[in-house]
Amino acid sequence: MKKELTITLNRAELLYDVENKLHLLGINRENGNTPEGVSHIQADETDSNRNEIQRNIQDAIGALHHALHEYLVKIYDTDADNLLEDVDAYIVVLAVPMNFDETVLQPLADLLHQYVVNTCLLNWLLIADKADAAEYATAAAANLKEIDSALAKRKRPLRPTVKTN
Repeated sequence: MKKELTITLNRAELLYDVENKLHLLGINRENGNTPEGVSHIQADETDSNRNEIQRNIQDAIGALHHALHEYLVKIYDTDADNLLEDVDAYIVVLAVPMNFDETVLQPLADLLHQYVVNTCLLNWLLIADKADAAEYATAAAANLKEIDSALAKRKRPLRPTVKTN
């Protein structure tokens, strides 16, 4: 017997986190790099950059299909017809055992969010700055291990208490 859990990944929050981290990464690189090199790391709000980040988000969501295969019922977005349309959210539906410890649901949602962000940063940096890409590959792999650990959390069965007279 299984129960379904629904986790919502807000697209605007994913996009903000990716753009913000790229901006901060670019600022940190300003000291030793040329302005042109820094600008390649940073993402601005142009359509081409947004589209690339959106594709990276979609790729990361696709990778979650494989990573969550044991538990996954489905992953869908609020506009599945058009990859480049602004979707509001990605919905992840998982089937977990009845004794799954739901106290880890929010940390699990945070880990899924971080995995998507780290995977997007990895894909962006593979194009813009390969030297930093390995750091985000390691972070995404660590996120997957933590996701597996969170999905393995179970409630302990309660022993019945016997009243003695």
